Amino acid sequence: MFYAPQLFESMGHSGSMALLSTVIIGAVNVICTIVAIVMVDRAGRKALFIQGGTQMIIAEVIVGVLVYHTFMPQHASNEAMKSAAIAFICLFVAGFAWSWGPLGWLVPAGELLDIACGFVKEAGGKTGAFERGLSFSLLCRRSRSRCRA
Repeated sequence: MFYAPQLFESMGHSGSMALLSTVIIGAVNVICTIVAIVMVDRAGRKALFIQGGTQMIIAEVIVGVLVYHTFMPQHASNEAMKSAAIAFICLFVAGFAWSWGPLGWLVPAGELLDIACGFVKEAGGKTGAFERGLSFSLLCRRSRSRCRA
């Protein structure tokens, strides 16, 4: 996402078209992240991981081939290849945004907080108790160091 404008400019797009393509990719990212939030409980984490990973691999291979051919002199002015590269980059970002992007945060959080078992309230209580215990121990340590001085 950070170097998308430079990539598009190197493929022959103008500066404004490169920025517009980056905005389109960002919009796809946001929309597909919302799709992930809605679909994770319906489709399941495993199905989203597999589908998103497969989509990302296929899109990345196609983008690599398109970018390779775009840099060849005989295809340098081919607008269809440039547009196809943007479309497949959007497909890659969509696959990441509804699978590996948000689920990479959800799966560890679900395992730590026992969300899969339905003990959200109990896990939240444990987390709060841990945080209070940690804060209390740090407070006691700080107050003991002041008493010695």
